[in-house]
Amino acid sequence: LDTRPLPRLRSRADVQGLRALAVGLVILDHAGVPWFRGGFVGVDVFLVITGYLMTAKVLNELKLGRFSPWTFWMMRMRRIYPALAVLTIASVIAGWFVTLPAEYTRHLLQALSALTFLSNFAFKSDSGYFAMAAQTKPLLHTWSLSLEWQFYFFMPLIVGLVWRLALRAMAGIDAVVVALQVFAALSLAWCLWASQQDATGSSFFSLQARAWEPLAGGLIAAAEIRRRSEGIADPSWLQSPMVAVAGWVLVAGCVVYPLPEARWPGVLTILPILGSAIIIAARQGSREGGLLGASAIQRVGDWSYSIYLWHWPVWVFALGWLSVRGYGVDATQKTLMVLVSLALGAISYRYVEQPFRIRRDFWTPRRLLGSSAVSFALLAGFVSLTFLNKGFPGRLPEYLLPA
Repeated sequence: LDTRPLPRLRSRADVQGLRALAVGLVILDHAGVPWFRGGFVGVDVFLVITGYLMTAKVLNELKLGRFSPWTFWMMRMRRIYPALAVLTIASVIAGWFVTLPAEYTRHLLQALSALTFLSNFAFKSDSGYFAMAAQTKPLLHTWSLSLEWQFYFFMPLIVGLVWRLALRAMAGIDAVVVALQVFAALSLAWCLWASQQDATGSSFFSLQARAWEPLAGGLIAAAEIRRRSEGIADPSWLQSPMVAVAGWVLVAGCVVYPLPEARWPGVLTILPILGSAIIIAARQGSREGGLLGASAIQRVGDWSYSIYLWHWPVWVFALGWLSVRGYGVDATQKTLMVLVSLALGAISYRYVEQPFRIRRDFWTPRRLLGSSAVSFALLAGFVSLTFLNKGFPGRLPEYLLPA
């Protein structure tokens, strides 16, 4: 089989650096590191990056007259699903050894929702005063992947439809910009309303309340493509390095001076979204070299998806193992968990993400979908057996059976 890498668009050092920052913020926030308590904004940063890159991909394909929603979805599935499936199965195996029966059956249902990109709905229904603690949900973080996938599903359909139905007086790209602005405004309005009316926090997992975040990145992509099509240079003020610096300072300020996580997303969510959008739009440090082009930062940017996938299950299972044995969590253990997350992320990128992306001659859409369907069917069968056997209590040590 031909294992040579396929041609790919040249990555931007600033976007890779922003990816590395986002995943670092999330990990350090979950690890409880001082000065990073606002690190949850890393998820919002990821959404802006996603919106920018994916909208640019769709618009460029439309300009070339070769856009296909099916091809786009297969591209995203090839990128996301294999690593997610491996992580989910690994969490099911780990849960067998460290999870009580009732928690295990709940975890298995969450695993099914993660593999069908519906986990944001599953965790939305489990939010509020009587919800289980976040530290008991190894796949809680997959809500953001489900939300992203739902964006991947609707955005290409809407953009493609608007492009094709654009009036003669308005070019396709102009019509798309207007449509993105309308949807972003409606989503932001819903977000601001829900943040004041929804005391349970269920809007945290909602695409309606979050769509404006990736659409902010999408609007930047659309504006860049329109300027390029018309031969117009970027505005002079946008080319100033200080604009990008202002964006980095704004994102950093949201972390160092942590924003309240209650009623998130809300009006304060505009700050990290604005900072991320400014960084991407300014295009400063978009080439190799300089601080953002440092090898370590670029590598973490490459690994960011897999690191994000692994870090939360590592944290949840490690906390469970330590608490059962009466141990606390000190700085050394937190550092070890962070390092394990980085290592597993690097391994997942090298041995799971890359083979599925590079060996497209072997991992054709049919094989990709077939293997995914088989994996899901096997997991669904195991979930059924687990429910019939009430969580397999016999797998646990005898002293735990009373619990």
